[in-house]
Amino acid sequence: MIIGRIKDSVFFLITVYLSGCLLLSTDLYAAKKTARSRLLADTNWLAERLANRNILIIDVRPPDQYKAGHIRNAINLPVDDTFIKHSYGNRVAPPVRIRQLFRRAGLKNGHWIVIYDNGLLKNAARFYWVLKIYGHRKISILNGGYNQWVREKRATTQKTFTRKPSNYVPVIAHQYLSTKFGTLLAIDNPQVTIIDSRSRDEYLGLSSKAKRFGHIPRAQSIPWNMNLELVDGLYKLKPWGTLKALYKHLDKRVPVITYCNRGKESAVSFFVLSMLGYKVSVYDGAWLEWGNDRSLPIVKPDDNAK
Repeated sequence: MIIGRIKDSVFFLITVYLSGCLLLSTDLYAAKKTARSRLLADTNWLAERLANRNILIIDVRPPDQYKAGHIRNAINLPVDDTFIKHSYGNRVAPPVRIRQLFRRAGLKNGHWIVIYDNGLLKNAARFYWVLKIYGHRKISILNGGYNQWVREKRATTQKTFTRKPSNYVPVIAHQYLSTKFGTLLAIDNPQVTIIDSRSRDEYLGLSSKAKRFGHIPRAQSIPWNMNLELVDGLYKLKPWGTLKALYKHLDKRVPVITYCNRGKESAVSFFVLSMLGYKVSVYDGAWLEWGNDRSLPIVKPDDNAK
């Protein structure tokens, strides 16, 4: 009987242990799924929170599109306002300008910010990246954007919404921004991955928006639009499992630098890689800087043919 009781006790302890592991695994899975849903918000989630004053909805489309119709309580802060003109394109605006811009718009450091564009994700992802550079933590992008909202016949308005000016304080997070020098160093560093988010033709040097044709040495070609799929005529991010498979060959311990022509397409790659748990930054100068600087090395079309 004693042996039987010991067996029963051991069986009971094993059952409790395995149940605890199962619950822990389930909790961790749920936590990860919740974190993903917070980064990529759906329309139902946002519709339930339109009246929440701690959530700031930002329409990053041009002013004329905002005035024609937008989501209720959304302020208009066009993504182009976060740029500064550069001889070879656009760069992220400096801290002084960002502080003025965000304070005037009423952003607060504690706001949960939900960003949307027309659904192609480029402008929303670019704004997301700018917020990350300047230290904002609670950010979501509306999957499908305004077009998805309208498709579902949800309420829109032409009324302009504003918030009281704030005392927003930007805090620089350098790890999300790569420079020309940092990208140049990465060429000779196998512990850094470089991803070219432009089209395949641009990567191969068949077309270029810069004076030179080709790509940055050691860069891998993963076009930004490979992250998207067309669903009922609207673009949305591909399912979680598909995105994981797209980048599964990358080592999460190795930092990733993404680049495109001006910084919008690579911001989509940045957002997806961030969501997947990679350490990623965007090369701010992008191909328009690199491809027009003859002192910088490139892989030319002739090199691709070898």
